Amino acid sequence: MLLLLSSLAACTGAVDSAASTPAASTPAACHGATERCDLPLDQVAIAMTHNGMSNADEGWLGPNQTHGISQQLADGVRGLMLDVHPWEDEAYLCHGPCELGAERLADGLARIGRFHDDHPHEVVVLMLENYVDPTWIAAAAEEAGVADRAYTHPAGATWPTLRELGDAGTPLVVFSQGDGEGVPWIHAGYRDHVWDTPYAAQTADDFSCDLLRGDAAHPFFLVNHFLTRPSARVELAEEVNHDPLLSARIDQCADEAGRAVSWVAVDFYDVGDLLAAVERMNATGRATP
Repeated sequence: MLLLLSSLAACTGAVDSAASTPAASTPAACHGATERCDLPLDQVAIAMTHNGMSNADEGWLGPNQTHGISQQLADGVRGLMLDVHPWEDEAYLCHGPCELGAERLADGLARIGRFHDDHPHEVVVLMLENYVDPTWIAAAAEEAGVADRAYTHPAGATWPTLRELGDAGTPLVVFSQGDGEGVPWIHAGYRDHVWDTPYAAQTADDFSCDLLRGDAAHPFFLVNHFLTRPSARVELAEEVNHDPLLSARIDQCADEAGRAVSWVAVDFYDVGDLLAAVERMNATGRATP
């Protein structure tokens, strides 16, 4: 499941002193276009980075991305797949052994908070592969100043629009791969909300649109589009991140599922045509040019 965006500014309308919720605002754009502001989150396509914390710019060994979280958000990525591990008695972003690369979860979340300071209607989705007690994640979010910005979805409710999430001050939406973390704003991803395709492809011929985790009735459809041979490399991204293969696979999965793809996850998002493909998905409903 992401987009070429400019700097955004929200203009807030007058607030009735008796009102319990913020007045609606008129953002310049949401995920790249004004008309997307009134789309529910589950109707917006999102570019997502696989192991988004692991990046070459900051010296991680065996990185999955070229740039770090701040640059990803600036470039239009709106979904981050992040691994959270215990290290030095707190929550860290690591991919495997933290000696290969690590960042305090609180510091990573603070990057997202700074982005939202300037882009309050740019909703960011996190998919956590979590190995720590959920209270550690909550503590990191509090330290980073983003806990109040995390959205809690009521069971059975329809998903709010990008505008509604921004106006409410909750543009951060967090899912976990687990069955529930005990923190209200960490949503049980594959149990309740998300389904995805297999992710262990070694070549493009291994790609499949079959269901791997979750339930096809869930609202968010994640297509895993990266190669592991045996680990991520720029050369592998060069094989599969370009059109026509990338967009054709997105559309194939949408056709086979009978519904739109929500999130497209890749390694090295800056290689190939991901951002352009997701922009077309949002503009036309199809990834292919």
